[in-house]
This record gives sequence, structure tokens and C-alpha cells, in this order.
Amino acid sequence: MVEGFAQDKVSFFSEVDTAFQQIRVGREVQLCYLSNRQIEKHTLPVWNTEEVERISGPHPMTSSRVETINGVSEVVSLQGVYYAIRFLKPGTFSLPAITAVIEGNTYTCDPMVVRVLPAESSEGVVCTLTVNPETPKVGQEFEVILTCNRKPDASVPTFHHPDIEQVSFSGSSTSHNGAGEYRYVYKMKATHPGNYILVPLDLTFGGKEYPLKVYQFDVERVDYLWGFIFFFLGIGVIIRFWLLFHREGKHGLAEFVMATGRLNLSVGNALTHYGLSVFAFILPFTFVCCTIYDYFLRTPPFYTFSFVAGMLGIPVLLCILFARMQYRKLFFEKVKTKLTIDELYEVIQKVGALHEWSYEHAGDDCFVGHTSPGFFSGSWGEQIFVVFDKGQVWINSICDLNQRASITSFGRTKKNIRLLKKAIAEAEGRV
Repeated sequence: MVEGFAQDKVSFFSEVDTAFQQIRVGREVQLCYLSNRQIEKHTLPVWNTEEVERISGPHPMTSSRVETINGVSEVVSLQGVYYAIRFLKPGTFSLPAITAVIEGNTYTCDPMVVRVLPAESSEGVVCTLTVNPETPKVGQEFEVILTCNRKPDASVPTFHHPDIEQVSFSGSSTSHNGAGEYRYVYKMKATHPGNYILVPLDLTFGGKEYPLKVYQFDVERVDYLWGFIFFFLGIGVIIRFWLLFHREGKHGLAEFVMATGRLNLSVGNALTHYGLSVFAFILPFTFVCCTIYDYFLRTPPFYTFSFVAGMLGIPVLLCILFARMQYRKLFFEKVKTKLTIDELYEVIQKVGALHEWSYEHAGDDCFVGHTSPGFFSGSWGEQIFVVFDKGQVWINSICDLNQRASITSFGRTKKNIRLLKKAIAEAEGRV
């Protein structure tokens, strides 16, 4: 190794990364060639195949370390390549030196001499393999967990199955009271349902293969039944919505109110009045449509129960809640009165002039008006309905159906009803 890492000095060296462990026969280690400058190109090492097996490489690598030069500590950035190698027999060996071109000059690292110990006995090695969850679904990420009480020869034991994709990997090691635990977690995903067999390809200790029991598990199909159920329920709700308000829209306002006590809506008006419910319905219905689309494309998605419950349950509950709130607003208040229709119109005209109501319809059966509040009033506007009946009137006020969907008028609709009720009472001398 070239000593010193002065900033104005090029260093080029080799080292073996053993992760704080001794080098033993059969154990995978990393042979690194590093420099504190950019390596433009380098020659390939020549191996003695009787002594060393090259597993893979070269692989690019970067690292940093703290070096003390003349009593001053500084962080040095390093870059280069590494090879994964395995020693085949014990002894003392000189690792091959290589030549590299750095900043236009040629450098050769010093040969490295290493001592390789005999392979450890595989006696006492215990490894276990588990899958979490035990029965994953197609497209669901699941964990394959390999746990050993001693570090395997390979730095990362590998698994391979043509129908299983490895998504990610993580490893950790712990030591307690002299006992070690090496844990390897592979996140995987199966593309087809069926029975699977998993076994590591290169789980060896001291060059001897560990007789790990074959692990069998089932991968289940994704259940699309719920998607079709909700899809057809959603289609049924849409058809029911259209038919209901298509029929209601054909009725006269006064006739319908006196028969039901409720305002009838056309399809367009219903979409406005129940706008928030319709919006809340769109999200789960779109999610269900995408799920069915995946089914026909044979794409294997996976949704957890909590995810499906959130995507369907919460919006559906909001949809029902908003619909119930809006439905209750359609009902009229019945007010007993001895005033004639002409006298009632005088009352309406007086209140309307005072509060700037505009007329939409004024007939012998009913009156419909609307307000035109300012931008900062908290309302897009309200409609006022008065239906004339024998000995009584039906009064209601809701957010304007000809404007944008709104779930509240901040009390303005109730105020309109109170104004009319009070004016009628005053006209009859009851106040």
C-alpha cells in the first residue's frame, strides 16, 4: 500500500476488505484497487487459479476514510474497483498487482501478501429460512428471511426462481454473549400462483454446502370478486340515480311538494345538489374500475385489507353522509295561514325587496326566487321556494341549483325560511 494521502500526491494501492474477519478458505472477500484520484483505465489482475477463484468483478466502488498526515486529520475520498474472490487453500499468498493510468501517468500498486487460514468447520452451524407472510398473494411483496448463527462463505447467499422477482435486499449482523446472528432479508414478488420451492444456491460454510431444508410455500391468486361486486353495485347506483331523478324531473313542483313534502330534482339539479356525494363516489368507483382493468390485462396487483378499506370504506361513508345531509335539506316546512295567494305575494314581495331576491317563477301554484350574494358572503346563492296549498304554504330554501355544488350556505337558507315565516305571522297579526 502506498503510504500517505497528501492532496498533491497520487496514491494507488490494493487492499482486502474482510469486514473485520480473518481470511479463510472458501469465504468470499473483496479485493479492492483504490486511488485518491480518478482511475482512467487499468490492467486486469492475473490470478493463480489453483489458489484463488474469482467470483465476480471488476465492480466500481467509492469510499472515504479519515487519514492523519503530519498530525493533521483529513477525510480522503477514494475510488476504484473491487473483485469478489475466494481462496481455495490455506497459506501465504501474494495477490496480483495491477497497473492504472491516473491523470495521464502510469502507476503500479505494490503486491499485497495475505495469510489465509484453513476453512472453519461447519460443525454447529444452524440456519433457518422463513417466508413472511406465510402465504403471499400474486403481486404482493413478501420477505424471504435467512438467519444463520455464523457468516456464510458468500457475502450474500442468493435465491433464484423463474417466477419470482427479487425487489430488494438487506442484511444485518448482531453479536450477544459471543453468539452471532447473520440475518438476510430478501423482498420478493411472485408473478404466478402455485406451489413454490426455495433454497439458497450458494449457502456454504468452509466450502461445505449447508443442508438447509427445502422451504415450500403457496402463492395465492388475487381475489377480484370484491372488485366485480362493487363495480356492479356502482353501476346499479348510477342507473338508480338517473332513473329516480329522470322521473322526478317530469313532475310539477307544487304537485310533487304537496304529495311528498319534498323538492323534486331533475338529473342535472340532482348532480349539483348531491355534488359532494358524487365526487366522493368517483374515487372508489375509479379504483374498482382499475382493479377490473388489471384483471383483464392479467396484471397481478395486490391490495392490503387496510388499503382496500380506506379506498372504498371511507369515501363510501362520506358519500352516504353527504347524501343524507343534502336529502334532509329538500324537505319543506309547512306553515298554516289564512292569507290569500295575493296577500302572500305581497308578503313575498316585501321580504324580497328588502333582501334583494330575484324572481324565477311566480304563479298560482308556487313561487321560486333566488338570491345574488357577494363573493365573500359564504354562499354561491340560494333558491327560495313557496308552494301555495289550502290553508297553508310550504316553504323551503336551499343552495342555488343553477350554481356550483355546495354543502352549506352558512345559515343563509335557514335565514330565508325564518324571514318568510316571520313576515307571514306579522301579516296575520300574530306577531
